[in-house]
Amino acid sequence: MTFTATNELDCFQFHDAEIKEIKLIDGKMIWTVSCINAMTTNSQNNNSKDMCVKHAIMTFDNGRL
Repeated sequence: MTFTATNELDCFQFHDAEIKEIKLIDGKMIWTVSCINAMTTNSQNNNSKDMCVKHAIMTFDNGRL
């Protein structure tokens, strides 16, 4: 199942997350992460508790290293 959250970086928690890879492709910074938490304020989380996302790809426009 695929979910997309746009402009909701503040609706995630990274305290248990692991960044597996960071790469730049066509001016976008792409993070491959595991164990990120989608908070209840995230539009994709319909649960009453924060949801652990085991595998996520996060894309940032105009990213720079």
